[in-house]
Amino acid sequence: MNFQVSYDDEITKEAETLYDKNKLFNKNSIENDQIAPVVVSRMSKKIKKMINSQTTGDKWFGMKKNVLTPELKNELNLIKLRGFIDPKSFGKKPDWKELPEYFQIGTVIAGGDEPKSMKVPRSERKGNLVDQFLGEDKDVSWTKNKFKEIQEKKKSVIKKRLDKFKKLKKRGVVRG
Repeated sequence: MNFQVSYDDEITKEAETLYDKNKLFNKNSIENDQIAPVVVSRMSKKIKKMINSQTTGDKWFGMKKNVLTPELKNELNLIKLRGFIDPKSFGKKPDWKELPEYFQIGTVIAGGDEPKSMKVPRSERKGNLVDQFLGEDKDVSWTKNKFKEIQEKKKSVIKKRLDKFKKLKKRGVVRG
């Protein structure tokens, strides 16, 4: 029987120490610490929501919003229109209609296992995508030729209209 009494005493002592350690049951801690009102917790939810709206969340490792500078806007527009700049190069079209809020820009570093023909020499490397595309003569010449073709078509259509109206004017027909 003595063994049973001492075992119960040890259990009650452990329970009392846990009870004293826990702040919820300690009278001194409740008097000293104030419990936050419901309104403050609602405000903290709004603040958390605002902070979460500035990042993509845990699924995308908290990617932050980028500030769209004119240079970044130019590069994003270039990515969007790269099929027009070089129609022979194959690449996936961007699936966004407006400029994205969340994105990251990095640099491609050539690996040691790539052949030398794949590496871009330092003299040909540019600071951004716009400079890179403008530096390539074949792409620029393609866009220039395409622009000239469109202008010639427009000129021919306008010239045909003017010739038509000149003939009507010679006949004495007045436009109304």
